[in-house]
Amino acid sequence: LIMTTLVASPVPFSQSRLARFLQDMRSGSPLLFANAAVTLLCFAACFALQYVDVREFNGANVWMKPGKFFLSISVHFATIAWALSFASEAVRQSRLVTWTSWAIVVSAWYELVYIGFRAARGEASHFNVGTLSNAILYQLMALGAVVLVVGAAIIGWAIWRRMPRTLWTEAIALGFGLAAVLALVVGFTLGGNSGHWIGGDMTDATGLPIFKWSTTGGDLRVAHFVGLHAMQIVPFAALSGRRPVVWVVALACTVATAAFYAQAMMGVPLFRA
Repeated sequence: LIMTTLVASPVPFSQSRLARFLQDMRSGSPLLFANAAVTLLCFAACFALQYVDVREFNGANVWMKPGKFFLSISVHFATIAWALSFASEAVRQSRLVTWTSWAIVVSAWYELVYIGFRAARGEASHFNVGTLSNAILYQLMALGAVVLVVGAAIIGWAIWRRMPRTLWTEAIALGFGLAAVLALVVGFTLGGNSGHWIGGDMTDATGLPIFKWSTTGGDLRVAHFVGLHAMQIVPFAALSGRRPVVWVVALACTVATAAFYAQAMMGVPLFRA
């Protein structure tokens, strides 16, 4: 029996959990699934470009920022597509879900193209309002960011409202809605502050590896990251099979976001250099 187990053929990829997960995303929303794949490829391209184009802006390679945004948006698309696998075909094909999905895709691509365009020119994408045209383009990007998180919340609500109330549909609606609220609160603070740095060195050169969060002063990107990714963290908690766990995790995301927000506003870095 032991020898039979050792020499047994591995599970084919088509029957693996990853394959089933990918199939769920594809069935949930072919549109969002396809865009998740394309943006993931764009992330890989930006990653490779860092070894070809060594220019820097604010102490980081010019292609690092668009790369991070391509990866983040890919995860965003994939998460919503997966969530829609819990919806019926009628819900997925409804006008609300269809138009919201397209709004998310269009807004995301505008944001990504704009950030990539600025990166190619070695210029700032965020808070670049020196001219009227730059200010308009930036405000459109800011509006697109709102559509991304509010759109996800709308789809989460549609799943919860129109499907049987299960732990999964509740976790999806809670996670998507909570992420929208937390991300918008921090996002509006970012806009009002005209930047994510609160004191310290206003450069990514001294920031943490990969994330580039400030190590010399407050950085609102930490709170924004945690709040935004509640849309993945809270639904993931449903794997426990227990509703109290989902709600405790949602509360933890809220408290953590609030704590990191307060820390940043006081000019204190997550980790000091």
